[in-house]
Amino acid sequence: MKSKLGKGLSALTGTVLATPQAAENDQVASACRIEETRYERAILDFESAVRRERDKMRNEHLEAMRIALNGQEEAE
Repeated sequence: MKSKLGKGLSALTGTVLATPQAAENDQVASACRIEETRYERAILDFESAVRRERDKMRNEHLEAMRIALNGQEEAE
């Protein structure tokens, strides 16, 4: 199973497994790249969620301001 995993991970990186040490290095490097990609995706998802929440809050604020200003105009 270990060699199968090593070959699968090396296929992701496009390297050839020449020695057991190279196979182990490829596994570690591939696992690190996969984790880095997962982490970067999580950061992008978080930033998108923050941007959507900020836009929602801004729209609510602008609507409240519009209502307040319209109410003031009607009172005058």
